[in-house]
Amino acid sequence: DDPEKLRRYFPQGGSGHILVTSRNQSWSQHGDALPVDVFLREESIEHLQRRAPGLSDEDADQVATAVGDLPLAVEQAAAWIAETATPIGTYLEQLAQQAPQVLALNQPAGYPEPVAATWNISISRLKERSPAAV
Repeated sequence: DDPEKLRRYFPQGGSGHILVTSRNQSWSQHGDALPVDVFLREESIEHLQRRAPGLSDEDADQVATAVGDLPLAVEQAAAWIAETATPIGTYLEQLAQQAPQVLALNQPAGYPEPVAATWNISISRLKERSPAAV
């Protein structure tokens, strides 16, 4: 998340564009910043239901609450639910189980716990299915 450490990966020259998503405000010194706030609850529910058709309002609301309406976490949750057809109760339990592990990682200040928890669920599944990939 440190702009100086990542700069070496940027392509040199050319007319392309790079999109960086970060909660680190120092990125605004390196380009145009576009603030993205958390979703309104209605936006979270709409996104979840668009990505995972058939998800009830109540289930979508529970998932949105669990991931704090953070857009990236909402998208990760929606993708997971759509791809795996995991029952919502099971998914919420998985999120709750990941929270202590995420907190133990000493994430940088301001790093959203729900994003890391949704990511960890995917990584755990990948380890089960293809250990060599992780």
